[in-house]
Amino acid sequence: MNEDYKDNIELNGDEAARKDSPAYEFIGLIKTKRGDYFQHEYEDIESFRKELKEHIDDVEWANLLRCDTGTVVDVFHPGERQKIGIVDTEPKRSAVVPEGLNAHQATLREAAINRFKAIKYKSYISEQLININARMQLSSEIRNLFDEHGTPPANAPLEDIIAEREKTENAISWLEAICLEMSNNLTRIKEIEDFAMKLMAENLDKK
Repeated sequence: MNEDYKDNIELNGDEAARKDSPAYEFIGLIKTKRGDYFQHEYEDIESFRKELKEHIDDVEWANLLRCDTGTVVDVFHPGERQKIGIVDTEPKRSAVVPEGLNAHQATLREAAINRFKAIKYKSYISEQLININARMQLSSEIRNLFDEHGTPPANAPLEDIIAEREKTENAISWLEAICLEMSNNLTRIKEIEDFAMKLMAENLDKK
């Protein structure tokens, strides 16, 4: 490894720090191809990747950790396709952007949120269309019972009244079947939600 790459590093047992450096957010644990280990502080993930790419012939592997939590946020293995990065944040709300995301992670996060919202909106619109179609069909079924002012005819034939009554009953039965199916779907969704909340609670207890 080039000597100027290590001029600002002081090795002291298992600890290393940059001379006269401010507080950095990340620290890299680096192994050279000669078998040496040392630590190096970085301001962000991009500077870590850029510096290691410049010395790719001398580095065997490197891990980037957060100084406050010690969590690994990026790994570097020369000769392998570099990963976008490891996200060490807990998802809470889509309105709150987690800290420590690089440009690729932020783009993927935004795309995932947009896709989730699109699927959710599509499902909601589909349900509303089902309800609208049901109402329109019911309205068309009973429209013949009334005149243009919404008043039933005074002397309607009994056969017509019976036929319209049967159509209305069939329409009501159809609506009841739809409501029953939607109720069953809602029950399954609630079961999945309860199971997911239970798993999240168990994971929090383990931590």
